[in-house]
Amino acid sequence: MKVPLLLAFAGLALALVVPTFVQQNTVDPEVRHQIEAAMTKQEEAYNKYDAAAFAAGFMQQAIEFSPGGVAWSRQEIEQRYVPELAAHAAKLVQVYAIGSDICAI
Repeated sequence: MKVPLLLAFAGLALALVVPTFVQQNTVDPEVRHQIEAAMTKQEEAYNKYDAAAFAAGFMQQAIEFSPGGVAWSRQEIEQRYVPELAAHAAKLVQVYAIGSDICAI
C-alpha cells in the first residue's frame, strides 16, 4: 500500500518539476533591441578610441573587475581606458613593400 502511494507522489513531483526545466527564458523584443543598441553604441565608442563615450555606457556607480584591479566608478573606468585606447589610436602614415612583407609607419 505504501509503494503505490510513494510512486504517486514521485509522479506528481516529476509532473510539477519537468515543465519548469522545459520553459525557455525569453526577452521582450523591445528590451532586446534596447540592449543591442546600447552594446553597439559602446562598441562604436571603443572602436573610435573615445574613452569618455565608452565609459558613458556604464552606470555612474559601476564597478569593473579586471586583471589590472577594480574600478569603482564611471570616472575610474574612463581613466582606465584613456591610456589603453590612446595606445590603439595610432594612425597609419605610410606603408612600404619589402619583398613579400610590408612595413607600416
